[in-house]
Amino acid sequence: QGPLIPIATKLLKKNEQQAAEYIARWNGGGKYQVAGPWNDQHVVDINQMICTCRKWELIGIPCRHAIATWSEMTDNREMVGELYTWVHKVDLLDTWKVVYDFKFKPIKGRAMWPKSD
Repeated sequence: QGPLIPIATKLLKKNEQQAAEYIARWNGGGKYQVAGPWNDQHVVDINQMICTCRKWELIGIPCRHAIATWSEMTDNREMVGELYTWVHKVDLLDTWKVVYDFKFKPIKGRAMWPKSD
């Protein structure tokens, strides 16, 4: 249930919990500087939907830095939509339903196949 496939939902929730420890600051345009508890810093570009940690662009699910940015934007009342809209469409449940909507026609057993020359 929900808009995402189960594994994407699980990863998103995990990243959401970790994002609570990060602080995002607007750097102009669509870029944010995100600082974490272990002195790690990354840049999130929301226009291109990428982060310098590269996880968002590699797996299509917002990393903790992107989620911290989303949270900051939401707190500032920016119209960013629901968090799941930041997930790549390949992880949407509706996409999977379309992909696996086809039906296989049943076939006879191998012994009943016609012989070919």
